[in-house]
Amino acid sequence: MLKSNHKKEVLFLLTILFTTLVNFAATSPNWEGAQWIWQEEDGPSNTWMSFRKTIAVEEIPKIVEAHIAVDSKFWLWINGEMVIFEGGLSRGPSQAGDWNRKKKITPTNSWYETINIQPYLKKGNNTIAILVWFWGRETHKGTHIDSGKGGLLFSAQIGNQKLVSNASWKAIQHPAYSNGIPPASKALVQYPVQFDAKKSMGDWSKNAWYTSNFDDSNWPKSLEKGNAGIAPWYNLEPNIVSQLINHGLENYKNHNDLQFPFISSGQIIKCKLPFNKQITPYLEVEAKAGDTIFVTTDNRLNKITATYITGAGTQKFESFSWMNGNEIRYTIPKGVKVKALKYRWMSVGEMVGKFEIDDPFYNRLWWMGNNTLFVCARDNFMDCPDRERALWIGDVADQTGYLFYSMDNAGRQLLKKAILQTMSFSQDGVIGALGPLRVRELVAQSLQFIAQSIWPYYLNTGDKETLQKVYPFVYEYLALFPMQENGLPNIVKGKVQILGIG
Repeated sequence: MLKSNHKKEVLFLLTILFTTLVNFAATSPNWEGAQWIWQEEDGPSNTWMSFRKTIAVEEIPKIVEAHIAVDSKFWLWINGEMVIFEGGLSRGPSQAGDWNRKKKITPTNSWYETINIQPYLKKGNNTIAILVWFWGRETHKGTHIDSGKGGLLFSAQIGNQKLVSNASWKAIQHPAYSNGIPPASKALVQYPVQFDAKKSMGDWSKNAWYTSNFDDSNWPKSLEKGNAGIAPWYNLEPNIVSQLINHGLENYKNHNDLQFPFISSGQIIKCKLPFNKQITPYLEVEAKAGDTIFVTTDNRLNKITATYITGAGTQKFESFSWMNGNEIRYTIPKGVKVKALKYRWMSVGEMVGKFEIDDPFYNRLWWMGNNTLFVCARDNFMDCPDRERALWIGDVADQTGYLFYSMDNAGRQLLKKAILQTMSFSQDGVIGALGPLRVRELVAQSLQFIAQSIWPYYLNTGDKETLQKVYPFVYEYLALFPMQENGLPNIVKGKVQILGIG
């Protein structure tokens, strides 16, 4: 319920709005010459596309910034070394035009990443390898706005040399990834992974298996789909959230108990995590071709799984579609030699908060709450990491209360993204509780978000620029609740409810 003293807060917001001079201009990347590239087909959904480009570099500047935009996620290697593990964000920074909900037309701008690739370059030939995962779908939870077309846009200035994505790049749909598997659920936009190692392309990009002598001469050239700013990707906006922290491949808690290497008995192998984490599972096995390995978690609501069909001999595999749980479960056929089982934890920033007293109950309560906050943060603060991964702003408001005690600046930036994104996709003055695709109003959550997310964000960051951007949206929404003399809102019957239909 809106409190009667809200007028004082509104007056204070107005003061800030009209007394603060903010320069919104930002240095934009030079996309000149860069083309969105893909294969001839715009999709299909759940496509894993591999791109390669080799260039000669004579001198390496102190800083080389690469700007990358994709729909939907990407992994970047340079000269065989991993630069970024899972770049990109669920689409939808802001609207690019009017919506037509009946015809499901949602013109939406796109995110881009800026990455310093200088440490990975060398004099002579350099190979850029990018794996792009195109989801190609939306769900009724509305956490991702599908462009309808897979795409990669790349631009980097290396001294006097401009490197851009165009038809000179090689591109091929990765044959080992199946895109015929069904979605994980109606609520999740991400897919499970099915990888057939018998169809693997070998060392085209991945870490220790990469070789600079990989022959891509039989790969088709990329097809140019249009320059920066073109529909359906529209304008490009910088990702304001820090890149995910890659904690590297780690052993499970019960690593020593598993006594590697061992021969699988065909029973489920239970690997324990320190706590409920977002992870990508990894395996190294020796097997005959055609064995099927299945990976899931102990979480009964988990819908993201990995299916790996073995090639012949020793092989390594990591499933890039993240899952969560306290325990990762591998079902490996009898007779397969298991050499290693590991996991990779990716987190939004670092756990920086500490709390400790002489009561073990409250210490554990802090530990559990802190871990819950981190497992519910990725592209946005989500309500849960398994069945929905949805940006419910009421959940964000709940998480705001303690993120300032638990997370570093990455958490603040993720909250900023949630605030700006929610406001950008409001409609007819209504702030939707679920977004960005679906404006479904839950009045209590919208008011809670204003009071418990937007205002605390400013109080803890002093970010007047963001406050100035969102103020008009907040004011327009609060105007739907004219106040009576008794301090209670006078809701015009049906008005807010009708506007809030998603």
